[in-house]
Amino acid sequence: MKCGRRISACLFVTAGLSFGVLSPSVAHANDPVTAEQLFADGKAAMQKGKIGEACGKFEESQRLDPSIGTEFNLADCNERNGNTATAWSQFMEVAALAHNSRQPSREEAARARASAIEPKLARLVIRVPSPDPKIEIVRDGILVGRAQWNGSVPVDPGEHRIVARSEGRKTWEKSVIISSTAVTSTVEVPELEVSTAPESKIVLVPSEERLAKRDAGKVQRVAGLSVLGLGLVGLGIGTAYGIASKTHRDDANGHCVGSRCDASGVGAKYDALADGNASTVAFAIGGAATITGALLFFTAPSETKERRALRAAPMIARGSGGYGIVVEGQFR
Repeated sequence: MKCGRRISACLFVTAGLSFGVLSPSVAHANDPVTAEQLFADGKAAMQKGKIGEACGKFEESQRLDPSIGTEFNLADCNERNGNTATAWSQFMEVAALAHNSRQPSREEAARARASAIEPKLARLVIRVPSPDPKIEIVRDGILVGRAQWNGSVPVDPGEHRIVARSEGRKTWEKSVIISSTAVTSTVEVPELEVSTAPESKIVLVPSEERLAKRDAGKVQRVAGLSVLGLGLVGLGIGTAYGIASKTHRDDANGHCVGSRCDASGVGAKYDALADGNASTVAFAIGGAATITGALLFFTAPSETKERRALRAAPMIARGSGGYGIVVEGQFR
């Protein structure tokens, strides 16, 4: 039988009882369209015997758009999946919601299902004899309130992990396997051991001023190498133009007698003069850049000198207890 989650004429039949769905007045819609589709998918999965998949569909549908109908189906699914404590809690919640909305038949159906499950519930007692006011108990990643300590609490069958922790104490943990039978298991939380403080390790951290100087030195050295490289390129270009100028001058000598030259000689002399001027300019720029780059590189703050200076300078020290100022005992 296909039926929506909120249509008043639709009844959920289970255990010989008719169970209607919640009226729209008590729903808190977030995404009702997706929730409706997930509900239908969950019903289809249930019919195919895919219980785990169906429970996931119902749970997501309930998260997107809560309703009594979905909650009832989720409880029924969890019971079939062996999660008896979860199913019992959800049936009780459905009964409370139905009672508040004055739907006695729905309340009766939910309470009947919860009553049938209750004798089968497995329970867990976490005994905490420690008087430590800072101790915390966690079960399956969820904090256990002090009101639950030393009391019998319904739990789903399977493995449960109990963790006890407190400031300045070693963390204690234990896993317990709960059977599917109606038994009560007890976990005793011992007094937590005092944790041993880790050995303090001093880490020297240069001050911001020294780090800034060190960074500035690196930048200056990089700039110096860059300018020096450009200078060497300039010197290379000047050398090339100088060689070309001499070649043109030698060519001109073969076409000139004294100061008189033929057309080829005049052209060669002109080329020699132009290449010579270019060589002079390139040498001047390259030489200046080479000197500037060398000065920048060799006058940059040395990292080795900086390390030596750090040995004689106050340093910020970071340890397990906080920060402080220390000075190493070796000075240069």
